[in-house]
Amino acid sequence: MSGLFKNVLLWSIVARVLTILGSFVLFPFMVHYLSKEELTLYYLFASFAMLTSLIDFGFNPTISRGFSYAYSGALSLQPMGVPEKSHDLKVNWVLVQDLYVTAKKVYFYLGIGSLVIFYLICAPYIVWVLKNSHISVMYGLTCWVIFAFASVVNLYYLYLVTLLQGMGNINLANKAIIVSKIIAIIIAVSLLTMGYGLISLSISILCAGVAERFLVYKYTFIGENEFLRKIKNTLEFSVAYYIKLLMPNAVRLGFIAIGTYFIMRASTIIATMFLGLSDSASYIFTLQVIGILSSITNSVISAYMPQLNRLAFENKEKQIEMFAFVNVLTIVLFIVVGMCVLWLGPVILVFLGSKVTLLLTPEFLLLLFIYLLDIQHGNFAALITTGNNIPFLKSAVFSGIGVVFISYCSMKFGHLGVLGLILAQGIVQACFNNWYWIYYICKRYKVSYIKLIELGVVYFVKKCRNVV
Repeated sequence: MSGLFKNVLLWSIVARVLTILGSFVLFPFMVHYLSKEELTLYYLFASFAMLTSLIDFGFNPTISRGFSYAYSGALSLQPMGVPEKSHDLKVNWVLVQDLYVTAKKVYFYLGIGSLVIFYLICAPYIVWVLKNSHISVMYGLTCWVIFAFASVVNLYYLYLVTLLQGMGNINLANKAIIVSKIIAIIIAVSLLTMGYGLISLSISILCAGVAERFLVYKYTFIGENEFLRKIKNTLEFSVAYYIKLLMPNAVRLGFIAIGTYFIMRASTIIATMFLGLSDSASYIFTLQVIGILSSITNSVISAYMPQLNRLAFENKEKQIEMFAFVNVLTIVLFIVVGMCVLWLGPVILVFLGSKVTLLLTPEFLLLLFIYLLDIQHGNFAALITTGNNIPFLKSAVFSGIGVVFISYCSMKFGHLGVLGLILAQGIVQACFNNWYWIYYICKRYKVSYIKLIELGVVYFVKKCRNVV
């Protein structure tokens, strides 16, 4: 098996598992020590924290892709399309430096904006929800203030993460995540067992953010990157110039993030709005469990994105071969882990004394299938972005609006409850996104979907034989 598959993919999966604090290590303590309302409130916090992906507005993948191009010898960046590659430069250090300074300034302003949204918009809604629960408003709001500040810290220092990702040092970024999450788990478990409840998680997330950023900063300024320490200042017009170059695709990805948020996360807010913290607990809890599965499987495409970005203007045939393998591996991993959760999840929850249960099997299977389709078309959309082209802006925004509208109507007028929320996402996505972007890639690379699956399976079997 190749070094990339052995190391980067392994570290990516472990990091993704530990990133979600409700994952396998911390999960038993959460369901045992938190009340049903506290657990649901925590997942509401997590849904609001996902707003950072909206506030980021597509700069993270755009800047990371820019770093990948610069480290591959790109002469310059372009608003759209793959840049021209230099035959003399292995790395365009000037472009790397300019991108670094630009990213640092961009994320400073994004951090300020996130503080405003979290404290002036999200906080009042949380207070409203708390007034209809058994949780103290002051206690719940304190938990949110700490949680939100931790999210802002994580957002601001993304400029260092994008640099590491662009350099292809995925392992270093993932090691920082793993160490910081282990620290967070130790703190969270200690405080939970001492009876501090929900605030335990908020404090642990803040500590994880500080630890991760310290490690990422350390990893960034070592070896060949020592020159970055000498960066004192860059002319304002240079920063503005690069922001102008990055803006077209960043804006597109930003609106796509908004649409994705509406599709995947808005139902959590709508559920608490109509059902309250207690009655919506099973649905929101199941969403989080399946979300963990999605996050773990998405680590596969994340691990290979720097390679896919480079291959976009180096070798198209190798790129589609690698992507086919990534897509098949993602599908297999999600199905296997999903079935394990379906069969063993209820038994484990009873054993742990959980106060919250998963949805019934038919609803769980339907939700699992919907997420599987979303994960697959997400892989194809990611491949499209390697060409520095974002054609799925309108579909993401309109799909997000459609999911919110149908979800709201199903709760307000249809009285379909949780089933209405599940069907809203499935129906809207099946109308276009689940199939069109697969067709788009197949047409672009002149390969059928069946052939693409076959190619991925062959590559997958070859990898497995190398393990043996």
